[in-house]
Parts: sequence; structure tokens; C-alpha cells
Amino acid sequence: MIDSTNKISEESAADARKADLRRRIREAEAKIETHQKELDAAREERELEEKVRLKENAARDLPHVREAEEQYGEIKAVNTPLGAIVLRKPNHLAFGKFTRWVNSGHQVDDDAIWRLVKPCIVYPDITRVEEIVEEYPATTVRLGEQAMELAKGKATELEGK
Repeated sequence: MIDSTNKISEESAADARKADLRRRIREAEAKIETHQKELDAAREERELEEKVRLKENAARDLPHVREAEEQYGEIKAVNTPLGAIVLRKPNHLAFGKFTRWVNSGHQVDDDAIWRLVKPCIVYPDITRVEEIVEEYPATTVRLGEQAMELAKGKATELEGK
């Protein structure tokens, strides 16, 4: 009898451990679900805040983009999470200085790009652009790419081939 009693109590203990483990799994799953819902809600709120910020930036910046286009003709607007930066075409002196720097064996680093880009900035003011670049350093490269595009000019086809 003792063996069967021990066997029953061992089976009962094993069943109790399994039941406890299943309960803990359910509790953990409930916590996961709660945390996931909180995470999803926070992400959705951040996404909505980002959309609002981008729309407000566009509403603030577009009149300046239009004004710059009227004043300078061909421009480039580089959108950043903190607003647009508007560039006009680099003048031949600034562009020449940049190309001489590069052709003399210097690396095209942020400082070189900045020397090309800075005189091209028409909106916002330089202090604001520096704040944007500080927050998003790759903006300098994006501005440089757009300044180079402006320096190339629009391609036109010859008539009467």
C-alpha cells in the first residue's frame, strides 16, 4: 500500500507542479498582452505626433519655399524632421573654391561640404540650420548633394537634331 500511496502522492505533486507552471504561463501571457497593448498605444501616439509635426512644419515652411523659388528660380528644399532647409544654386566662386579644395587632394568632409552649402542657404536662418544639423548630422551630406544638383543645372536638349 505504501508504494501505491507514494506513487499517487508523486503523481499528485507532479500534477500540481504542471498546474502551477500552466498558471504561471497564463499570467506571463496576460502580462505580455498588457505590455504589448501599452507599447502599441504609445507607438501610435508617437506616430500621430510625428504626423502633426510634419504637417505643421510643411504649413510653416511652404510659403518660404514658394518665396525662395520666386526670388531665386531653381531651388532645392531638403526636408528634415525639424523642417525644410531651402538652398539656392551655389555661385561660381563658392563652387570653384569647393572643387579646388577637393581637387587639391583634400577629403570631402563635413567642413568642405558646409563651405559649399552655407552660402546657398536661403531658409531658415543659419542658426536654425546649424541646430538641425546638430540634431541630424547627415543633413550636411543631403544639403551637399542638393547643392551639387543645383550647380549642375537643368539639362536641356538641343533643338533640331
